[in-house]
Amino acid sequence: MQKILFNNIVIKVTSQTYLPAEDSYLIADNLEGVEGEEVLDMGTGCGILAIILSKKAKRVLAIDINPHAVSCANMNIALHRLEGKIEVRLGDLFNALKPREKFDLIVFNPPYLPDEAARTKDWLSKAWDGGPTGMRTIAAFLGRVEACLKKKGRVLFIQSSLSGVDPLSNLKQFGLSGVIKDTRSLSFETLYLIEAVLA
Repeated sequence: MQKILFNNIVIKVTSQTYLPAEDSYLIADNLEGVEGEEVLDMGTGCGILAIILSKKAKRVLAIDINPHAVSCANMNIALHRLEGKIEVRLGDLFNALKPREKFDLIVFNPPYLPDEAARTKDWLSKAWDGGPTGMRTIAAFLGRVEACLKKKGRVLFIQSSLSGVDPLSNLKQFGLSGVIKDTRSLSFETLYLIEAVLA
């Protein structure tokens, strides 16, 4: 188990849970305006974004497909005594939602790295493996996000330059419009933080 410190928040990360990195921190640096909102943290991992969001949001629901991540997130939520503020569910994207659950903000740090290898994936690889172009999970997410947003809701999600897809080009087909809210340049890629709203 590893411990990290971000903005005076201590987070424990178990071996089969995604360790927060530049993508996580890019989102964390742009979580303003959530006062009194209902927020969905998709792919919560260790729960770091859910914990940050819970400081001001009215309610935070955190979802992950990885049962190890769900356990890790619950551990960190208990560590910070936020059990009454954050709910964690195990599920694949929006399958864990109840009927008619909608949110003011949906945050997603998806698996976005291209990977064409045909091999058995462990739980940790599910956090980064975005399929042949890196867009597989992002497209599945965008295809269902509209139904889960409130009328003036918004989405924040990460996309990588390694996908070779223009960050804003595919939003319209999913009923969304957006802007590149922030970027982070790394040695081998650029990370885009996209903010999208209902078109």
